[in-house]
Amino acid sequence: MSKSYEDYERDYQSYLSRIRSFLASTRSQSTLLECERLLAEARECVTAMQAMAEVEGNAFKTQEAQNLLRRDLVPLQEEVARSRRSGGNAPEEVNREDLFYRPPMGLDQVSTTQSLMQSSEDLLRESQSLVANSENIGMST
Repeated sequence: MSKSYEDYERDYQSYLSRIRSFLASTRSQSTLLECERLLAEARECVTAMQAMAEVEGNAFKTQEAQNLLRRDLVPLQEEVARSRRSGGNAPEEVNREDLFYRPPMGLDQVSTTQSLMQSSEDLLRESQSLVANSENIGMST
Protein backbone atom coordinates (compact mmCIF):
# COMPACT_ATOMS: atom_id res chain seq x y z
CA MET A 1 0.00 0.00 0.00
CA SER A 2 1.37 3.40 -0.91
CA LYS A 3 1.71 6.23 1.56
CA SER A 4 -0.47 9.32 1.53
CA TYR A 5 0.63 12.93 1.77
CA GLU A 6 -0.41 12.92 5.43
CA ASP A 7 1.68 9.79 6.13
CA TYR A 8 4.77 11.48 4.71
CA GLU A 9 3.97 14.63 6.65
CA ARG A 10 3.64 12.63 9.90
CA ASP A 11 6.96 10.87 9.23
CA TYR A 12 8.57 14.22 8.42
CA GLN A 13 7.41 15.72 11.73
CA SER A 14 8.69 12.65 13.58
CA TYR A 15 12.13 13.00 11.97
CA LEU A 16 12.27 16.71 12.83
CA SER A 17 11.32 16.02 16.42
CA ARG A 18 14.12 13.47 16.78
CA ILE A 19 16.65 15.79 15.12
CA ARG A 20 15.76 18.68 17.41
CA SER A 21 15.93 16.40 20.41
CA PHE A 22 19.43 15.28 19.43
CA LEU A 23 20.57 18.85 18.81
CA ALA A 24 19.17 20.02 22.14
CA SER A 25 21.23 17.40 24.00
CA THR A 26 24.95 16.69 24.06
CA ARG A 27 26.21 16.65 20.51
CA SER A 28 28.51 13.72 19.88
CA GLN A 29 29.73 12.66 16.46
CA SER A 30 27.38 9.66 16.54
CA THR A 31 24.33 11.81 17.28
CA LEU A 32 25.35 14.25 14.55
CA LEU A 33 25.68 11.39 12.08
CA GLU A 34 22.22 10.21 13.12
CA CYS A 35 20.93 13.76 12.59
CA GLU A 36 22.36 13.73 9.08
CA ARG A 37 20.64 10.41 8.36
CA LEU A 38 17.34 11.74 9.75
CA LEU A 39 17.71 14.92 7.69
CA ALA A 40 18.10 12.80 4.55
CA GLU A 41 14.94 10.85 5.49
CA ALA A 42 13.07 14.09 6.16
CA ARG A 43 14.20 15.50 2.80
CA GLU A 44 12.87 12.36 1.08
CA CYS A 45 9.52 12.86 2.81
CA VAL A 46 9.36 16.48 1.64
CA THR A 47 10.26 15.45 -1.90
CA ALA A 48 7.50 12.84 -1.87
CA MET A 49 5.01 15.34 -0.41
CA GLN A 50 5.90 17.88 -3.08
CA ALA A 51 5.56 15.31 -5.88
CA MET A 52 2.19 14.12 -4.58
CA ALA A 53 0.92 17.68 -4.30
CA GLU A 54 2.04 18.45 -7.85
CA VAL A 55 0.30 15.31 -9.17
CA GLU A 56 -2.88 16.33 -7.32
CA GLY A 57 -2.53 19.84 -8.74
CA ASN A 58 -2.70 21.27 -5.22
CA ALA A 59 -0.66 24.48 -5.39
CA PHE A 60 -1.03 25.15 -1.65
CA LYS A 61 0.46 21.80 -0.62
CA THR A 62 3.20 22.16 -3.23
CA GLN A 63 4.17 25.55 -1.80
CA GLU A 64 3.92 24.21 1.74
CA ALA A 65 6.34 21.38 0.92
CA GLN A 66 8.80 23.85 -0.62
CA ASN A 67 8.53 26.02 2.49
CA LEU A 68 9.33 23.03 4.71
CA LEU A 69 12.68 22.69 3.01
CA ARG A 70 13.54 26.34 3.41
CA ARG A 71 11.99 26.86 6.84
CA ASP A 72 12.95 23.67 8.65
CA LEU A 73 15.54 21.58 6.89
CA VAL A 74 18.05 24.17 5.72
CA PRO A 75 18.60 25.70 9.22
CA LEU A 76 18.87 22.24 10.77
CA GLN A 77 21.36 21.11 8.12
CA GLU A 78 23.44 24.21 8.74
CA GLU A 79 23.38 23.60 12.50
CA VAL A 80 24.45 19.96 12.09
CA ALA A 81 27.25 20.97 9.70
CA ARG A 82 28.41 23.71 12.10
CA SER A 83 28.46 21.22 14.98
CA ARG A 84 30.36 18.65 12.94
CA ARG A 85 32.99 21.26 12.05
CA SER A 86 33.40 22.16 15.71
CA GLY A 87 33.96 18.50 16.56
CA GLY A 88 30.54 17.76 17.95
CA ASN A 89 30.91 19.85 21.07
CA ALA A 90 28.70 22.85 20.53
CA PRO A 91 29.93 26.03 22.18
CA GLU A 92 27.78 27.44 24.97
CA GLU A 93 26.87 30.54 22.99
CA VAL A 94 25.08 28.57 20.26
CA ASN A 95 21.72 30.19 19.77
CA ARG A 96 19.25 27.33 19.80
CA GLU A 97 16.53 29.74 18.67
CA ASP A 98 18.03 29.43 15.18
CA LEU A 99 16.65 25.90 15.06
CA PHE A 100 13.05 27.13 15.21
CA TYR A 101 12.28 29.33 12.24
CA ARG A 102 10.02 32.30 12.74
CA PRO A 103 9.37 34.25 9.55
CA PRO A 104 10.03 37.99 9.70
CA MET A 105 6.91 40.04 10.19
CA GLY A 106 6.49 42.20 7.11
CA LEU A 107 3.71 44.66 6.49
CA ASP A 108 1.85 42.10 4.36
CA GLN A 109 1.96 39.53 7.14
CA VAL A 110 0.86 42.04 9.75
CA SER A 111 -2.11 43.15 7.64
CA THR A 112 -2.95 39.52 6.83
CA THR A 113 -2.80 38.60 10.50
CA GLN A 114 -4.99 41.56 11.43
CA SER A 115 -7.42 40.66 8.68
CA LEU A 116 -7.63 37.06 9.91
CA MET A 117 -8.15 38.22 13.49
CA GLN A 118 -10.93 40.60 12.39
CA SER A 119 -12.55 37.83 10.35
CA SER A 120 -12.37 35.51 13.35
CA GLU A 121 -13.97 38.14 15.58
CA ASP A 122 -16.74 38.69 13.02
CA LEU A 123 -17.45 34.97 12.88
CA LEU A 124 -17.53 34.79 16.67
CA ARG A 125 -20.04 37.65 16.86
CA GLU A 126 -22.19 36.03 14.19
CA SER A 127 -22.09 32.70 16.06
CA GLN A 128 -23.08 34.40 19.29
CA SER A 129 -25.97 36.10 17.50
CA LEU A 130 -27.18 32.80 16.06
CA VAL A 131 -27.00 31.14 19.49
CA ALA A 132 -29.01 33.99 21.01
CA ASN A 133 -31.62 33.72 18.24
CA SER A 134 -31.82 29.95 18.72
CA GLU A 135 -32.30 30.40 22.46
CA ASN A 136 -35.08 32.96 21.85
CA ILE A 137 -36.84 30.61 19.46
CA GLY A 138 -36.45 27.74 21.91
CA MET A 139 -37.91 29.78 24.77
CA SER A 140 -40.88 30.94 22.70
CA THR A 141 -42.00 27.42 21.75
